[in-house]
Amino acid sequence: MIPQAETTQYSATSSCRNCGSVVAFKKSGLFTDDKRTSDAEVIECTVCNSHSFISKSEIQLPKLYSQGYFHGDEYYDYDLAAPSFQRNFQRKISLIRSNGTLSSPLRILEIGGATGEFFLALQKASPGLEIKEYVSLEVSDYARGRALERGAQSLSPFDSNTPQAVSSLKPNLIVAWDVWEHLENPADVFSQYLAMASDDVIIAITTVDSSALTPQLRGKSWRQFHPPTHLNYPSRRAFEVLFSHQELEVIYHKSFGSYRPLGEYAKLLPHLIRRAIPSTLLGFPIYCNTFDTQLVMAQRIPNRGNSNVI
Repeated sequence: MIPQAETTQYSATSSCRNCGSVVAFKKSGLFTDDKRTSDAEVIECTVCNSHSFISKSEIQLPKLYSQGYFHGDEYYDYDLAAPSFQRNFQRKISLIRSNGTLSSPLRILEIGGATGEFFLALQKASPGLEIKEYVSLEVSDYARGRALERGAQSLSPFDSNTPQAVSSLKPNLIVAWDVWEHLENPADVFSQYLAMASDDVIIAITTVDSSALTPQLRGKSWRQFHPPTHLNYPSRRAFEVLFSHQELEVIYHKSFGSYRPLGEYAKLLPHLIRRAIPSTLLGFPIYCNTFDTQLVMAQRIPNRGNSNVI
């Protein structure tokens, strides 16, 4: 289960929440002197140079991700983004299939499944993608309810029965799309679920990249630095270190641009200009790559025997 927020400060023997190394930490050189850190500290790992926002008060994750988060707070309109989500997910599915050796049939675990958009994309995937079972873990009651309505098996990570469900699934594909940064201790969470996975599991993650040029230049003004919804800011090296601990081989690691609805860009415009855009166009997908989002895939390669391969 995803652990509750800690209220104590990091010590010199704490584990990095991004790469899992037990190391000393230093004060972040990127995200300092910001009003959002007045009741927290932002630390930097001396092994992988990732950053973590450590709140001194408890963070209630389910309350952060209510219906308002998906409709007006964080997202302009989550439903409006459906065409963009489908384009992004089809590209991700294609990259997984072309870079990894998928065992068939697939037993898929999605960490942070939101409203089930990836589940829908899997139903539309090209022939030959045989799926035996799909399980999603989602902290938001609202999003989990929407996913269940769409036929996805969506569980709360806080439910006491969830670890057993994942262990029974024994996933051979684990995905997490733009969720790593939202978790309080992602390295521990992923290590826990990898321990329940198949011997030849593939894992695919998109998340922020704090080692990219944009955050290095923008610092606390970086668009991805917005605690308390974004708590961890991994570098590329974080995954090299973490996956080496898990005996996983990195098979793909590049920046990933995304389609977003016109409405997401329009909310940045002056009010009068925004109102002039026809509502029918607000969901139109527009591609953008600021090179500060990374897509990393890794695979555990055992003696495969006679397993079927897609």
